[in-house]
Amino acid sequence: MADGFCLRETMETNHILIVGDVQTGKSMLIRRLMESCSLSRSGFITKVRQNNGMRLTHIYPVHCDPLIPSPYNLVGVSNGISRVGYPEVFDCLGTRYLEAEGSVILMDELGVMEENARLFQEKVLACLDGEIPVLAAVKSKRGVPFLERVKGHPRAAVYHITRENRETLYEALLPLVRQWEEKNR
Repeated sequence: MADGFCLRETMETNHILIVGDVQTGKSMLIRRLMESCSLSRSGFITKVRQNNGMRLTHIYPVHCDPLIPSPYNLVGVSNGISRVGYPEVFDCLGTRYLEAEGSVILMDELGVMEENARLFQEKVLACLDGEIPVLAAVKSKRGVPFLERVKGHPRAAVYHITRENRETLYEALLPLVRQWEEKNR
């Protein structure tokens, strides 16, 4: 257990959920952990870009380079007051990215735009039921049924990240990721 950070850890932990507010370093921590090991990856990343005062969120497979936003991978739009999610994109692309083969499944990040993407939600929960390790960034938003089910999953350890603890959390989680690497050899 990473003392002082773990909100919930189970005996059968095979998955790490990094829960935090916006701009606390969830994605950076996942990137650093993955750069420190040689595990093959599957899963997805989301990226936000600004356009005329709107926040456009796109989904990509973890190995996508360059990241090219398009209407086909647009999962949500927000103006800071209201938001619109596109569940059909999560259900199509998101589930496909989670079905790809890898030694670890990355989910960066799980949030509120997925609230009506039932197929995607089922696939995320199926991954957490599975044996392949999951490393996920999860928004700390409370009261979202899907996020509550993810954070309450019995096979996932939940770690809270802040700007102040992210370096120490990296040092605490690195040995767990290296254990995944050892098991995969």
